Amino acid sequence: MNLMVERADSKEAAAPAALIGTPGLSIMTIVGAATSAPLRAMLELPPLAGSRLNSLLIVMKVGASDIVYLITCDETEFAATGNMVYTLSAAITNQPGFDADYPPMIVASPVTAVISNIGGLIGIYYTLASGAVGTMTLDAAPTSAIPFADMTHLAGYFVAYMKSGTGAFHYIFYSANGIAWVSADFFTAEADSSEVVKLVEKNGHLWVLKSKCIQVFAPTGQANNPFAPIQSATIQKGCRSKETVRLIGNYIYFLGNSEDGSGFVVYRVAGSEAQRVSNGFVEKKLQDIFDAFGPAGINDIVASNAVERGRNLYKLHCHRGKTTMVFDELTGEWHERGFLNPSTGEYEEELGTIECSFNGKHIAGERRDGLVADATLPGFGIYEVSEQFTENNVWYTDSVAHAAGVDTIIRRERISPQFSDPDGRLLTCSELELLFENGFANSNGQGSDPKVTLYISHDGGNTWGNGITRSIGMIGKYKDRCVFHRLGSSHKFTFKIEMTDPIAWKLANANATFSVGE
Repeated sequence: MNLMVERADSKEAAAPAALIGTPGLSIMTIVGAATSAPLRAMLELPPLAGSRLNSLLIVMKVGASDIVYLITCDETEFAATGNMVYTLSAAITNQPGFDADYPPMIVASPVTAVISNIGGLIGIYYTLASGAVGTMTLDAAPTSAIPFADMTHLAGYFVAYMKSGTGAFHYIFYSANGIAWVSADFFTAEADSSEVVKLVEKNGHLWVLKSKCIQVFAPTGQANNPFAPIQSATIQKGCRSKETVRLIGNYIYFLGNSEDGSGFVVYRVAGSEAQRVSNGFVEKKLQDIFDAFGPAGINDIVASNAVERGRNLYKLHCHRGKTTMVFDELTGEWHERGFLNPSTGEYEEELGTIECSFNGKHIAGERRDGLVADATLPGFGIYEVSEQFTENNVWYTDSVAHAAGVDTIIRRERISPQFSDPDGRLLTCSELELLFENGFANSNGQGSDPKVTLYISHDGGNTWGNGITRSIGMIGKYKDRCVFHRLGSSHKFTFKIEMTDPIAWKLANANATFSVGE
């Protein structure tokens, strides 16, 4: 948990790979009034008139309303120091909110930002140059209209779809300016044959992810029929959940069903075939969530993507599963991340589940939901994901705790495989050595003498003994060893280590010494 794989870049390294700590979060700004204020959506916009820096459009929920704000940066400060000082605009608009099944979506062209599913059944537009706000219009609507289910922008057009009230058909709309939307006849499909799930712009083409297949449409250049299907570009792999779809580089990632339809698999697609990227652990975790909570557990899963240390990451935030599972494109490995809730002592999914880039920085918006009693919060936090590990870079609990100077650190843990003798003989562990990259502790404060705590289980990880704590070495102590001696005898050994100091943890290897009894 909260450790990821890093491949060695030298043949002289202690091991071919090491475990390193995942980044922390540094507070960027606090948004909102004295009420519970979940972040609903955010998107980086091009520079406004007279500006060189991009702005950030956000939607937050306050009571039954969705409020839109704009965050800008002080250019004078940026030019002088390279630092960004953030300014929050007055509310651009305050609109009636929608059901959680239809959260707001923000899609932008260089001229207009479209925010769907607020202020009526369809949404509003925000003109970047003038700041004008208005309600989007449709030339025609289904008899029982509901909000846009998804939308994107490509080839000079906004494209969106909605389902009819009965779910029998999908209706596609497109717009050149994001204001007036026109019903399209290039794609109207029967939902019961293959339900539309997600629209994705990729390399100038419209990818339509459906429940049973993926279809690709190409721009035609015709105003009255802007897209046409590429007949040879249908991929026979269906998408299970809209919120798990993310475009990362040249790949579209999504959660789909297994070949026999009984389980869940994470796929990615670039060309004509879908590639399985989930492993057995991830698929079992997804199945456990479904078994415990049914379809709602899967529908609650939200994906995000990020770039950390130059590597692309695909994240699955599992709210009911209380974890975030992350795929690292560089290593091809998965790892888990989690926020340690200080009130419950349990892990939850990452605190920042809505992520995007903002003027070259990786930022994350703090999640909030109706299951958390947070009515006294002054708003939500927007964080910068920091790759520098210092005593000031910790994982903030929430905006109130940060303001009070009480922050929650990241707890990192690693659980080993179980060790046992194939013939059932008694094992005695005389020594366990953890090979950390040490000597890089903080100069003072927490982390100046970083420690690791070892727990041992003799029943396969169901219960754990008391912790044993060792230092890994203070600053400059490069030759210090982290060794645990005389760890007892048992037929089974499983080791768990935990670290909480805010330093750049790097575990290269671990060596256990056993002797076998008669």
